[in-house]
Amino acid sequence: MKTRTFTTLMQIASATGCIWAASSLPVAAQSLKCPMPHTLNSPGVLKESPAQIAETGGFLASGDSVNPAPEVVADLRKRYPGVADAEIENYLVTAYCPVVAKLDGLSVAEQQARVDRFARQASVAVYGH
Repeated sequence: MKTRTFTTLMQIASATGCIWAASSLPVAAQSLKCPMPHTLNSPGVLKESPAQIAETGGFLASGDSVNPAPEVVADLRKRYPGVADAEIENYLVTAYCPVVAKLDGLSVAEQQARVDRFARQASVAVYGH
């Protein structure tokens, strides 16, 4: 199996201005690294508690909705009018990634592929393309 790097997440992070806890080392050499939530005191940051972030992550990964990202985006925009699109996108991936990181039976490369796929869905949900 070919080793993957965190290139995709780094490209998304640099394109959106998000801060990711990732590295260019091969994935096989480390565990899945997820972005960290912003502190609640930061201006322009969604004011969500760790429990709310975990609940959102669980919903995003649950399979209860065919494409849950647009539902979460609509809810966040309603509750936080004027929040930056990049902040919403970062929040979605920050909520989703830890759920995937805890999945049993997946290699780090498979976990990374799921997060990458979700990051693309989150981008479409936020930016519409």
